[in-house]
Amino acid sequence: MSLVSGIDDKWSWKCGASIEFFVNSAYGLLRGEIDGVLSSYYNFFWNIKALPAVQVMAWRVLEKKIANKVNLARRGVVVESVLCCLCN
Repeated sequence: MSLVSGIDDKWSWKCGASIEFFVNSAYGLLRGEIDGVLSSYYNFFWNIKALPAVQVMAWRVLEKKIANKVNLARRGVVVESVLCCLCN
């Protein structure tokens, strides 16, 4: 079944140079590349002189990937309350 009679439906990838999906184009998107060039934000962030563990932790905070109660609840993990356990 297709939306247009006589034409097969197909998936297309609009974030790369071609409409075909390639892992490296998805990786570039995740790294902040725009037309194959890293964004200035990405370059600035990863070129800061800090320990790699500090950079990764800061990156996770900026990307909201830290497993706090709010993010866990947003991802569907059952938590008793999203309020802070120390101060409510």
